[in-house]
Amino acid sequence: MERGGGVTAGFGGVEIGLEANRGTETLIIEESAFQLLNQLIHPEEHPNGIAIIRGNPPFVSLLTETIEAANIEAKEAAFRLNNVATRLVLTSAKSMALGVSVGLEKKKGRETHEEADPSQLWIKQTDTFCPKGAFRLVPKAFPDKTLAICKDQVRVSPDIEFDERGEQRRGSSQCDEQTVAVKCHGLPDYVVGVKTSGNTKTLVLVKEDKGVPKEALWRCSQPIVAEKGQDVLTEAATTEEMSLFEACAEGNKEAVLRAIKAKGVKCLEETDEEGFTPLHYAAQNGHEVIVREIVAKGGKGLIKKQTKVMNEPTVLHLAVGKGHVAIVTALLDVGGADLLTTLIDKNLRTAFLLAAWMCHLDAMRAMYAVMEKQRRGKTLLDQQARHGNYAIHYAAFKGHLAAIQQLIGWGGPEELDRRNKFNSTPFHKAATEGHLDAMRAMRAMHAKKGKPLLDQEDNDGSCAIHYAAWKGYKAMVIQLIDWGGVGELEKKGKNQHTPFHLAAQFGQVDVMEVMYAKGGKGLLEQKGKNGMYAIHWAAVQNHVAVVKKLFEWGGAAGELERRKDNDNTAWLNAASCGHVDVMEAMYAAAGKTLLDQQNRNGYCAIHFASQKGHVEAVKLLVSWGGTEQLTTKKTTQGKTPMDLAQSDEMRKLIDSYK
Repeated sequence: MERGGGVTAGFGGVEIGLEANRGTETLIIEESAFQLLNQLIHPEEHPNGIAIIRGNPPFVSLLTETIEAANIEAKEAAFRLNNVATRLVLTSAKSMALGVSVGLEKKKGRETHEEADPSQLWIKQTDTFCPKGAFRLVPKAFPDKTLAICKDQVRVSPDIEFDERGEQRRGSSQCDEQTVAVKCHGLPDYVVGVKTSGNTKTLVLVKEDKGVPKEALWRCSQPIVAEKGQDVLTEAATTEEMSLFEACAEGNKEAVLRAIKAKGVKCLEETDEEGFTPLHYAAQNGHEVIVREIVAKGGKGLIKKQTKVMNEPTVLHLAVGKGHVAIVTALLDVGGADLLTTLIDKNLRTAFLLAAWMCHLDAMRAMYAVMEKQRRGKTLLDQQARHGNYAIHYAAFKGHLAAIQQLIGWGGPEELDRRNKFNSTPFHKAATEGHLDAMRAMRAMHAKKGKPLLDQEDNDGSCAIHYAAWKGYKAMVIQLIDWGGVGELEKKGKNQHTPFHLAAQFGQVDVMEVMYAKGGKGLLEQKGKNGMYAIHWAAVQNHVAVVKKLFEWGGAAGELERRKDNDNTAWLNAASCGHVDVMEAMYAAAGKTLLDQQNRNGYCAIHFASQKGHVEAVKLLVSWGGTEQLTTKKTTQGKTPMDLAQSDEMRKLIDSYK
């Protein structure tokens, strides 16, 4: 074929032409839309392109190429799945019934130069059917098979995910990066675990509602094959064996001692990226023997090491947080009682305060016993954390009745008089969180001062009844009124707010009903700061249900005539805030007379709405009273709603009415 002004050639009965004016890189098929391109052909960009296989390979999407490359690489990185709880390995095997089945076996031994048994190796494979982040687990021994999970004999998607959150009681990332939970994409609430029945170990699906149990944790390990005759490192140095951190986390004393021997005691001071030392791992997972071994070899200073994450706990704090009493005792045994007074976390909490916060009573008792040997037990009760909270505050806040009783048993009823920097007492803390049982217990233990507990005030002048009203704790309000009488409803804080005001402010209709049943219409007359009544609070906070309930008790006309110190009514407040829902409820109850309601400065609802830029409120008011309001209603200074409009949006709206 000769290049030039144009030539043709026969090809399978089709005339193919090469035209100079179309460039030298394109072959054109005469009288056809098809063309042969000197490039890879994309089926969407070149729908009429024809590929000659030898010179122009068929189009392969980038995604497919990426997946194929990843799968080739994955075959070179086959790994074992070792169950953390049983140390057994997930193993594939031939099966008469199923062709291939999966089970659990001990790790198969080998010489260091031999390949690992493929039946215990798995490969992560992906394809275009796998959801994002998911993959298939393929046994290396049976590369044409995929691990699938069945529940109640119903097959589900074989796409697998590795959930790397790890066991809840582990708490750090170093081991969690290598320890996974195997979850089927089709059963997202379950993880693959091991069930032990006598000497039998079987694979099961474990519900994940309370975190991942140890039986459902798997450690990934990749075998290393040495050249025959080559010297290899000790087992502890291979990636197949666990690291020092893992050994401490899993309680493998042999591996811990082997690592210390190989690397020296200085390795005990090493930290992961989150600041966790080997001792942190051993302590948080409750391995007492290893804890004692590490401290004996590495020194007491290791106990004081803090992490970089969470609340920067020391080793002692981690043990307390997990409720490991034996570890707490061991650390104090080797480190001394002074650890209880000198070690604090990021929130300035000692181990004793943390135990109170976490409601670990046994740990609290263990620490108190250690200090009491030196007759210093009560010094623990005097410890304060950030914001001045004592142990009794934490126990009350969590509603931990047994801890409250124990603390009062150690310190007496005076514990209930302790105050933090906000002047809050334990009784306040229990009220804030709705722990009525704890409040009852405190009142019983404070019998001679039962009434004073109700009268305790914080820096805002709030009592327990104020907290109960604010949070909407109906049963607590009933109990407090039963203890203190209807006078509880007359208590005022420093802002002159009553419990009834707070219930209205926060929309607690149920609590208001309880109070009204006891206090009656007098509650509607209560005035707070700036002369605000309950109806004003309901309007300002846009609580329609509260407004309607107050109308039911006091009548719409009467409630809407109540005026604050600045002469504003609840209706004017609602317009000023732009609360159209409340405005509609009020208008439905009182009608057009509200449109003419003014304060001492001559402001009507439409003045407030226009000035504050509440477009929807102005639209609503215009729909009720007409556009003439915008120019005829004037304040005492002669200002109309049109004059008071400040925002561009409001001016544009008003102009549209002209």
